This record gives sequence, structure tokens and C-alpha cells, in this order.
Amino acid sequence: MIEPLRSDFVEVISKSQAKAAGLKKYFTGVACKRGHIAERFMCGGCVECSSLKSKEWYSDKDRGAAKMRQWRASHPEQEKETRKQWMERNPGKLVEYAKRYDEKNPGLRKKSNRVWYWKNVDEQRRRGVEYRNAHLEECRARSIIYNSKNLDKLAVHARNRRARQRKNGGSHTASDITDILKMQKKRCAYCKLKLGKKYHVDHITALVNGGSNGRKNLQILCQPCNQRKNRKDPIVFAQSLGMLI
Repeated sequence: MIEPLRSDFVEVISKSQAKAAGLKKYFTGVACKRGHIAERFMCGGCVECSSLKSKEWYSDKDRGAAKMRQWRASHPEQEKETRKQWMERNPGKLVEYAKRYDEKNPGLRKKSNRVWYWKNVDEQRRRGVEYRNAHLEECRARSIIYNSKNLDKLAVHARNRRARQRKNGGSHTASDITDILKMQKKRCAYCKLKLGKKYHVDHITALVNGGSNGRKNLQILCQPCNQRKNRKDPIVFAQSLGMLI
């Protein structure tokens, strides 16, 4: 058997020898028609030429992306398996990519996820129910922990739900309550008592009187003031405190 030669640390081997050895490439040391002294595929094509063609083709990002979308659409199962294998091999990269994307596009991924969720809301709710039924104790434990850490968010959710049931209109978020509390300098809107962690969110015009659940109809009160005001008209209540004539 003829021993293959070496040229620039690349093994010189004929096509027949490479085929006999079960290799996918061979190297003759002879330049291709474009002058590349490089390995060749078993079909005869130059590896360097092929690389340049690929770079040129994929330099048009729109065309490359369209081709990739077309392949994914025609090979859904293979694409899903390929993605799964990549994620298993690169557990940290997906988190890194997501973090980098969020920094460049603040809020966009969250918005996209919300749009996707409402397009598939029935399926997502069905899967959620199935998961909770299969992991009931675990879900209950997580709920208890979450609720204890997010009492303000739960209160916001309850107020928005109550307003929707009454069809009053308007909604607000936990950050809205934080902003109002900051504007009031953490004091009751009526008695100016310094508020701690416990405070009441009051609808200036009560929901039962047709008041909106929006931010502009909210104020922060201490418990005694909120209980005294109850569903009273805000002007009448202010007058009873001597604040308005």
C-alpha cells in the first residue's frame, strides 16, 4: 500500500484511497480551477470554493432566513428534534440569548409572548388545568409562597375583577398604586397620617356609585378614614371633615 504524503500538515491522499478508507474528503495538493490548494469533497468539489459560495449566499440575510423558514415548515418534526438536541447540549446559551435579546428589545419578547398566549388561550388553559391536576400539591405550595410575597398584586387583581363584574370600566396595576403612594408622600389623603405597609386603596367615587376602576379614581387612605368614607360621595365626606366649604 502506498503511504500518503503530507503537505502543509494536511494529509495528501487520492480520491480512491479516501474512498477505501471511508473518508468524506480527500486532498491531492493540486490547486482547483480557482487556485485554492484545499481539500475536496468526494464529489470533486473544492471545500474552500464551497465555503465561499455558502458565505456569499448567506450574506443575503433575508434570503437565508426565508430559506430556513421554508425548511422548518416542511420538516417540523426534524426541526423540533434538532432544537431539542441543541438545547440539551447548550443549557446556558438559551438563557444568555434571551437576556441579550431583552436588553436590545425591552418589553418586546414579553409582548410577543402575550400575543401568542391569547391566540392559543384555550389550549394553554387546557394544558394548565392538566398540569395542575397532575401536580396538585406542588402547585398549592407554590401558590402559597407566591401569594405571601405578592399581596399587593393579589389586591389589584381582586379590584380589577370586581370592577369588571360591575362593568365600571378602567383598570390599574401594582405600579400605579406605588406611584400614587409616592405622590401622597406615603400619607393618608384625608388625615395625613403616615402610612406603613398596611393601607387601603380607595375609589374616590365608589364602584357602587358608578366610579371607574382607573388610576385617576384612586387614592390611598388609612383604615379608619377608608371605613368612615365607605361609599359616601367624596365631596360630602370632605365637607364633613371640614376640608371643603
